[in-house]
This record gives sequence, C-alpha cells and structure tokens, in this order.
Amino acid sequence: MVDEATDRGLRSAFIFDSAELVAILSNYQLSKSDFLSDEAAILSWISNRDTQLNCITKVPNLWGRMCYVIQVAIDDGVGEAFCPICQCIYPVSELVKPEATFNAGWNFNNVHCPENHLLHQTQGIHIHVG
Repeated sequence: MVDEATDRGLRSAFIFDSAELVAILSNYQLSKSDFLSDEAAILSWISNRDTQLNCITKVPNLWGRMCYVIQVAIDDGVGEAFCPICQCIYPVSELVKPEATFNAGWNFNNVHCPENHLLHQTQGIHIHVG
C-alpha cells in the first residue's frame, strides 16, 4: 500500500506492507471505536484486500485522516518513505523526527529524510496564549 503526502504540498510517498498496517491498526483505539472513523474504514479496506495480489495499491483520497495513520505507522517503525528531492527510498528507521517544540499556535509533528527534507507533517497541539 502506498500513500502520497500531497495534501500539504509534499510530494513524498509512504510504502507499507498491508499485513503490518493491519496489525498496527487492529490495536489502534480509533480503529475500534463505535462510530465509523477513517481509521476503522482504512482498516476494513486493507483487511478486505485480495491477498493474492502482489502489487502496490494507492490509497484513495477518500480519507482525510490517512496522514495520522501514516504517523502511527512511522511511530511504530513500519514502512518506507520516498523522498522526491533525494530520489531515494528510506526505511522508516532512518527517518528523522525533530524534537517537539511548544510555541503559540499550531505545533506540528514533522518527519524528515536523513538529508533533512520534510516528508510528512501532522497537526500536533494548538496552544492558545492569552
């Protein structure tokens, strides 16, 4: 399974083994919720795949929370990332996650390739200063 992080102007792509992603999402709280979350829908979509197919499948643009699923997979050390600037695929274990800073406004979770090119970004916490 592959997802391109184009929603924020990033041209990176993330590649995951479907079985590994199913294992991660099966234990993820938002995949188990009583309401239909994007995470639960993605888990269902991957779980119902044709396991006989051995090809990369692009994730439909249907799920706005796919970026958080990618973040969960990265945090669990699963997958690979393609850096369009380096023109290289890196295992998640080689990606760099800068130390979190807490500033006024939105604080983001960033992921960079080893050459410090931004590959992925999710909203972290929003801090209001009065």
